[in-house]
Amino acid sequence: GMPDKPIAVAIVHHANYKINKLKEKHLLREGISFPMPWLLSEFGNVSAASNMIAFLRQLPSLKPGDHILFDGFGAGTYYDVLAVALGS
Repeated sequence: GMPDKPIAVAIVHHANYKINKLKEKHLLREGISFPMPWLLSEFGNVSAASNMIAFLRQLPSLKPGDHILFDGFGAGTYYDVLAVALGS
């Protein structure tokens, strides 16, 4: 987020549920909270598709200008994070 605009939602890679819950716990200790929608119970582990499925399911509730954090893990030490502002 930016000082005047927090992150509206974090779209995280679902194959790493335990890692993401640990990150969420650490962020909460710092007073940082934003929703991380989960799909595992509905779709199972759909690998990298989890990010796009979660984003598309959140899209109707997002507003122009909302900040979204995309977070993805891969094998080994591969890790990507992308923050975007939703256009109109």
